[in-house]
This record gives sequence, structure tokens and C-alpha cells, in this order.
Amino acid sequence: MLCGVKHRRLTDVDEPVTKLYEDEVKRFVKPYKVIAFGSEQALNLLSINPRWNDDGTFWTSPALFSQSYYLHVWNEFSMKPIVYSCCQDKSEECYHELLKLLLTYTTKKKYYIKSIINFNRFRTRND
Repeated sequence: MLCGVKHRRLTDVDEPVTKLYEDEVKRFVKPYKVIAFGSEQALNLLSINPRWNDDGTFWTSPALFSQSYYLHVWNEFSMKPIVYSCCQDKSEECYHELLKLLLTYTTKKKYYIKSIINFNRFRTRND
């Protein structure tokens, strides 16, 4: 969902392949690794709903990650899971990276987030 790697053909390349590869690797290698999953319909629901809930667990996270983290929205009937993500570490900066990428992606897709995100609310287990 939030990955920036693009499919390219060799005939479309004007720059040397090694430079393109290095640029893509630099984009992926960031200090806070996050992978997130969410459908287009789910992101649309996230953008129109002002009430978000979040939940995370350290005990059942996949290998290579320290935490599973979820975003939910509430509609008139029930709570719905919208985004499932895995965070490499337990730092507040990792949450910032996840939400920054989510906002960037939804803005690019013309889903405008109406919820106010309070970054100070995110605290880690180590705090």
C-alpha cells in the first residue's frame, strides 16, 4: 500500500539502472521500518470518519517486527479494522512515520483525512 517501488521496463529507462536501483533502495532504507495494509474502500472510510481508535500488541507481532498496530473506525453499527501495520521498533518516531505515510498516501489518492491526529497521545511500552 505505502511502498514506492514502481514497475519499470528497461526500454523506459533514461538513467543508468544502477542509479535507479540506488534511489529505490535509499527510499526503502529508512530508520523506522513500517509495513501497512489497507484496502481503498477502507482508506475511504478512514478519511470520512472523524472517530478513530488504535490498538497495538507487542506479543503477537510477526518476525522481524516489534509491534502489530491497528487503526479502527467506528460507524453507526460497530468498530471496523481499517489499517493493519507492523512496526520495526517501539519508538514514537515509528508511529509518526506510519501516520505520515498514511496521510501522504491518502492525500495522493484524494482521500482527505478529517480526523485530528494527536501525536502526543502515542506512547510506547518503554515510556
